[in-house]
Amino acid sequence: MSLGFYGGAMRSQVPGGVVQGLPYIGQVLLFIAVYFAAARLSLALAIPPGYATAVWPPSGIALAALLLLGDR
Repeated sequence: MSLGFYGGAMRSQVPGGVVQGLPYIGQVLLFIAVYFAAARLSLALAIPPGYATAVWPPSGIALAALLLLGDR
């Protein structure tokens, strides 16, 4: 067992944390909810008349979900 900087045992971190513990359908539903909320917030902050945004955070959320959960 390796020791960390402070002398304690290092714990292995699983990418995704709580998300990895959910069943697959729970992960999908959580992703849909987060993506939808980020999309609504992004459109609310869009430059009028609201057809285009300078930044689209949901694409980053989708990329993070793909990297953390894999392509199932």
